[in-house]
Amino acid sequence: YVSGHPFEKFLPYFKDKTFNCSMLSSYTEDEETGVKNYSEISDGSPVTMGGMISAFKKLKTRTGSFMAFVTVEDLYGSIECVCFPKVYEKMRDFLEVDRVVTVSGKISIDAEKAPVIIAEKVLEFSLDEVPKTTTKPTAEKTQREETEVSTPKEKSDADKKLWLNVSDLADEDVEELMDTLTFYEGETSVYFVRNGKKMLCSQKVSANRALMAELSGFLSEDCIKLI
Repeated sequence: YVSGHPFEKFLPYFKDKTFNCSMLSSYTEDEETGVKNYSEISDGSPVTMGGMISAFKKLKTRTGSFMAFVTVEDLYGSIECVCFPKVYEKMRDFLEVDRVVTVSGKISIDAEKAPVIIAEKVLEFSLDEVPKTTTKPTAEKTQREETEVSTPKEKSDADKKLWLNVSDLADEDVEELMDTLTFYEGETSVYFVRNGKKMLCSQKVSANRALMAELSGFLSEDCIKLI
């Protein structure tokens, strides 16, 4: 940008956020495997950031609802945000390039892909909403109140359980779902719920962004619970 980054004038209103894209540059790389170990972010960590939408892609899930992959850019770079149907429904009216947004969610780090944010909330930001009674930006307090959430200590993958309500799936779809799970082997136990019955799946998985995106093609968001 010859005249400066367009997000620069918004920066004072996002100083209290816990993440910016400069943190993606702080890592060491294993010489043998090429795996990046980030020093300022970790998988599953809750984050909040401010930025501008630079690109997005909408997808229709198998259940007929929509989700989106949204690229959010700040002064230091960009990161992809995965917006599942429930989040997408609340943001679709302002899903446009160059819109300034506040994103809250969790970092997802996959050894084979760049880190992404699994969005839990995306809010549009406007300078018109900032009180003008003082010369200092007062949006920080408002933004902090929106994003401060009491977050319990993050469980390890082995302690988590992935619950999938497959009551509405045909037998052949359940078989296809099982085949999909085998591609994401990990430490998280999977439980199927069907017509009130609970069944432990023999396949344990790595409940990463890619798997959750594929599951949304089989099931609605309320049928997928990772606890």
